[in-house]
Amino acid sequence: MEAEKVNYIVIDKRNNYEVDEEENYKNLNNYKKIYEKAKQCVNYKNRIENINKNLLEMMNQKNFRKILGEIENIINERREI
Repeated sequence: MEAEKVNYIVIDKRNNYEVDEEENYKNLNNYKKIYEKAKQCVNYKNRIENINKNLLEMMNQKNFRKILGEIENIINERREI
């Protein structure tokens, strides 16, 4: 944790939930932003692994060569952009 600085609010239930203590380190805590970026990257990685697994399972099918060729064409078209 970034120097163990955590945003927090302490409330008092007995005093109608009034704020007793509050600490806001504003931009020091970037955990949410880092989490969102990492989550997207992990999701992409998982999708790629699933595609790879499916292709390996389909390798013995008769039309696999055609499927693989189509995938390569799509990838090559995207590269040219």
